[in-house]
Amino acid sequence: MFTQEEKMIIAQDYFKLQTLTDSYCEFQSQNHDWWIILEVEVYQSKKQLSRDLPKEHIYKLFHRHSEDSGYHEHGEYAEVLDSVLEVINHDDYRLKNRRPTHFEELLEWYKVQRLLQTV
Repeated sequence: MFTQEEKMIIAQDYFKLQTLTDSYCEFQSQNHDWWIILEVEVYQSKKQLSRDLPKEHIYKLFHRHSEDSGYHEHGEYAEVLDSVLEVINHDDYRLKNRRPTHFEELLEWYKVQRLLQTV
């Protein structure tokens, strides 16, 4: 399940959200590409399950260039932030954006959120 913080990271003004559920998000980036972030539970053995270890997740990122094309897997990430930054980085490359970009803005926002949590 996406945490509240993860949903805030995904729901940046940078994206046009289509669908956001507890473990699935579909959106369009500024480059007009379509993206899906899917939270996937990592396989755990019976031994791990018997030890009551918390369930681990990865985030799969899927991508398509238009509504007429199908999605393909773009990568797997340990954090939602990593997958969102990959989307922004991909847009910056395709749009030939120069610094500063939304990539740095999101990192700064995330840093401030972490500092506020420690206060």
